[in-house]
Amino acid sequence: MDCGATMKTEEMSRLQVLVVNPAVSARYQTLHLLRGLSVGTIHAAANGEEALPMARLRRPDLVLSEWDMPDMDGLALLKAMRGDPQLTQMPLVLVTADVDRSLVEQAVMSGVSDLLVKPYTLRRLEDKILGAVRRGVVPSIGFGATPAEASSPAAEKPVLLVVDDTPDNLRLIVDLFADEYRVKVADSGEKALKICAGPDVPDLVLLDVMMPGMDGYEVARRLRELPQGDAIPVIFVTALDDDASKRRGFDVGAVDFVAKPIDPDLMRLRVRNFMRWLRLHKQRQLEYDRMLADARREAARGRLLQEEVSKPLQAALEQASAWRAEGRLHESQRAALDAIEQGLAQALKATQGLQET
Repeated sequence: MDCGATMKTEEMSRLQVLVVNPAVSARYQTLHLLRGLSVGTIHAAANGEEALPMARLRRPDLVLSEWDMPDMDGLALLKAMRGDPQLTQMPLVLVTADVDRSLVEQAVMSGVSDLLVKPYTLRRLEDKILGAVRRGVVPSIGFGATPAEASSPAAEKPVLLVVDDTPDNLRLIVDLFADEYRVKVADSGEKALKICAGPDVPDLVLLDVMMPGMDGYEVARRLRELPQGDAIPVIFVTALDDDASKRRGFDVGAVDFVAKPIDPDLMRLRVRNFMRWLRLHKQRQLEYDRMLADARREAARGRLLQEEVSKPLQAALEQASAWRAEGRLHESQRAALDAIEQGLAQALKATQGLQET
């Protein structure tokens, strides 16, 4: 483990995180991911109403909340926290698969710390948590670029992992996709799982079902046990086309099936469709990150105006009022002071108007 990764692990181990999600399975999956990131203390709430008193009692460093929830959704929870003196400075990250842009704008204006688009990788989850905790609720323009701002995910070729014990099949699929994607290969389930557990997580896995030792079903099952495995879509490549085999595949998390012998055109179409879907999700994450970055810049601009312009102008006005109160000014001096005060007041009003726009 490199020095940067060690520092992140140590920082995560000191954190206390409250997870809010109404779905039991999704809630426990998130707890599993956070444990994989070595988060020190994890609390869980089933909804926003339950989360508010728990946040007041436990004082977590961060709230990680699902957006789509019955009754009090994530946006309502955010607004309730920002209106509560005990919780107004507590970072909150909202997690969503898709939401209307106008609602995202409301979340940004309401003080959301960050937005996380599903499906996400373990590393992205870690970056969002650490970024939100480090920045706090009031964002700072000098903090530095977020991961999505530093390098656009859309600029990199997606990673395709091909798992098959037959060399001819591996060569065929690699030749189909080598120009479009970064293609990795594994000739066994063990090698595939090792790749999926590594730092360069595949965006999509093409997985042969019938393999010696660990078959595709077992690979998919173990993949879901990895901290980031649940976010990796799997397409089974198999000669089995009966309903029972497909049900078993869907049970372990397959998103689609491609029949053997392989039809190159059909496989290319299936893979491109899924990669397009993944690219749209990544672009949505990038769009949300940019919206938040714009909000941070505006907040920083307002603070800059307040600290470097508004406060000195206000101080000058107060000093002018003090001189007037002394009553020692000649008529010409009072006239000059009137003009100075008027100018200062106009400048202060204009500055306050800039802060509000």
